[in-house]
Amino acid sequence: MPDLFILFRKRFALCLLAPLLWLLLPTAAHAQCVTGGNGFAVCGLEGTRNVSYPSALTIPFTVESQSNSFFSAGNYRITVIPLDTSTFTLFSGSQGADFSLSYTTQGSTTAQLLPNVPQGNYPGGPNARNASLTLAIANPDTLDSGPYSGDFDFLIERYSIFGFVRNLRIRFTITLSVPRRIVVKNFDDMDLSTGSASAGQAIQGEERICVGGAGFARYRVQLSSQNGATGGAGAAPYLLTGLQSSMPYNPAFTNSVSATAGITPDSAGNIAGSFVRESGIVCNTDNATVIISIPASSWQQASEQTYTDTLTVTVTPE
Repeated sequence: MPDLFILFRKRFALCLLAPLLWLLLPTAAHAQCVTGGNGFAVCGLEGTRNVSYPSALTIPFTVESQSNSFFSAGNYRITVIPLDTSTFTLFSGSQGADFSLSYTTQGSTTAQLLPNVPQGNYPGGPNARNASLTLAIANPDTLDSGPYSGDFDFLIERYSIFGFVRNLRIRFTITLSVPRRIVVKNFDDMDLSTGSASAGQAIQGEERICVGGAGFARYRVQLSSQNGATGGAGAAPYLLTGLQSSMPYNPAFTNSVSATAGITPDSAGNIAGSFVRESGIVCNTDNATVIISIPASSWQQASEQTYTDTLTVTVTPE
C-alpha cells in the first residue's frame, strides 16, 4: 500500500457564557455633594463607584475650593486612605486586586497617589472644577470575574490665607467588575502519515496549545468534526473524508503538554469535567494538548491517499 497522507485542518471557536460588563459611570452632576460651606465641596464621589476592567477605570467628580477671603482660590491637598488594608487593594473573598491610583484635576497635571500619603498643592477656584481618580490594575490576568470591592476615605484639606486648615472627609466604595475574556493560541494544521506506522497500531498526533484569559477560574472544552456527526452529518462522531470514502478517528483533550493520553469526548463532543485556567491574556506558554488518534482499523482500510477534516475546539469559561 502507498503511504497515506492525512491532513487535519483545525480551527477554534470561543464561547463566552456572559456578556462583557461595561458599567456606565454616573457624572458628578447627578450625585450628592459633601460640603464644608463657604465654597468648599466635593460632589459626585461619595457612595459606591462602579468601575470595569479594562476600559472604564476612571471615577469622575468635582472639587470646589475657594478661600474665605474675597472668594479667591483656596489651594488644597488630598489623601486617599484605604479602610480595609494599608495598600490600594480591592477584594473578592480572599483574592485581592492590587491597583495604583492617580489624581487629575482641572488646571493641574496628573499625579500618582500613595496610600495614606498627602499629595499636592492643587489650585482651587470660585467654581467647581472637574477632577478624577483613575485606577491601574496591577495583576488583571490573574483575576476572576469578581466583583472586587474596597472602602476608602478621600481627605481634602484646604489652606486659607491665614494658614488655617479646613478639611472634608468623603467615604466611598470602589466596586470592580472584570469581564470574562478568553484566548486560545498556537493552533496549527496537523499532518499525519502512515509512512512510519506499524500494522495494527494507531496513528497519533498531538497539537499543543495555550488556553488563557481573565475573569474566570475554570473552563470547559467541546470538540466537533466538520465531517462527523458532532459538527456535520457524518455516520461517526469524528470523520476524515477523502473524495469517495471516509475513516473514523478519535480526538482527546488534556490540560497538560506532557501527557500522551487525554479525555475523550462524549457522543455530542463534550469533554467531561472542567479545567483550571493556568495562563492570562498574553498566553505565551502552551498548557494544553489536543490529541488525535486514528485506529489501525481505520487507516489500514484506506482506499485513497488523502483524507481531511476540520476539528473545532470550543473553549467556554465557567
